[in-house]
Amino acid sequence: MRLYPLLILLISFSIKELKDDVRDYMKFYNHRRFHEALKYKKPMEIYHNSLAINTKNYDDLDRKTR
Repeated sequence: MRLYPLLILLISFSIKELKDDVRDYMKFYNHRRFHEALKYKKPMEIYHNSLAINTKNYDDLDRKTR
């Protein structure tokens, strides 16, 4: 069980604090935390790599169809 998300709910005293805490946790989860399912890479690293690959593939396809 992941305790950190539950702690956010328990120690947040206002809606604004809760929103800020959730935003901070999402930044941590997507930008700084290594994920076992992603072979110990960060989700944003995977996302940016896939954007680069897709852009390259699109550009290659665009050149071939000219």
